[in-house]
Amino acid sequence: MNLLVESIMKIKESEIAKLFIKNFDGSGYEIYQEVSSPIGTTDIVLKHDYFTWSIEVKTNFCFKVLEQAFANLKYYNYSSICVPPSRQTKNFNFGIDICKQFGIGVFLQYNNIYNDNLREYLKAKLQRKARTDLVPLLEIQKDFAEAGNAEGKKWTPFAQTIRELEQYVSKNPGCKMRDALNHISHHYASLSSAQNSIRQWIKAGVIDSITNERGKLNLKN
Repeated sequence: MNLLVESIMKIKESEIAKLFIKNFDGSGYEIYQEVSSPIGTTDIVLKHDYFTWSIEVKTNFCFKVLEQAFANLKYYNYSSICVPPSRQTKNFNFGIDICKQFGIGVFLQYNNIYNDNLREYLKAKLQRKARTDLVPLLEIQKDFAEAGNAEGKKWTPFAQTIRELEQYVSKNPGCKMRDALNHISHHYASLSSAQNSIRQWIKAGVIDSITNERGKLNLKN
């Protein structure tokens, strides 16, 4: 079997993502991984000055990765995919035609015993009306979860709420839940829904770092 083809068959999604990030490291972009958005999770987000760029990674050039990249057009200024190189088949050419039509960029990640490099096969087009404000980029998303990880690990709005709650309770032991939630940013639609949900998750042990005794919150020792 051809060594290039053999190496492509064995490469994992997380490995492609890692190689992609390696190519952009030190390029002036801020790199975020496993970013939550209104339509799911984006593998990699690059940020530079005032624009954001989504990268969806897959082990093959398939309909699923095109679907994800197309959905990202609404929320990022640029949307691209990163896949291993494919033979110039009709399916590959058809996929490229779709990308050209919608302004989706294509990166080909070469990885074999001879080379390890990234080629921008097709440039993404600028989406000026993208709702980038609906995708918060947090410092912790830079290294909390590896892009393309098989465990589905990611930093979620829920995790961010709990982190802020823990920080507040740490500084204000014995505080009431209502007061704590009034002083932090949370992802819930209302204060009442936040109180009910947090109270239930503490009782169920999902939130295991905070106790709620007689209406007062404290960190567990």
